[in-house]
Amino acid sequence: MNSWIDKLINRALKGRYLTLSATLLVVIAGLIAVKMLPLEAYPELTNPQVRVITLYPGKGAEEVERLVTVPLEKELNGIPGQTSLRSLSLYGLSVVTTTFTEATLTAFA
Repeated sequence: MNSWIDKLINRALKGRYLTLSATLLVVIAGLIAVKMLPLEAYPELTNPQVRVITLYPGKGAEEVERLVTVPLEKELNGIPGQTSLRSLSLYGLSVVTTTFTEATLTAFA
């Protein structure tokens, strides 16, 4: 019984110089492609984010939210390219994080 794999192997062995040449060509093309591949030392794995951290010592979480977090959210809401806006208010601390689309450059975020 001659399967198609047997036929392929027999042809490859009969034309071994052609097979070696084709293999060498594929290896060279792969090496060239790897050399041309752009490589970043620190690739961006997430969408660009901007985090605003504000200290308001001595104030409770509700006061920090009312006096700091909510006004910051109002100002940051609606920035072009923005996908989400999150905030956290703790005792004496406000953290507002806004996320942008992948197309937004980090320098402009």
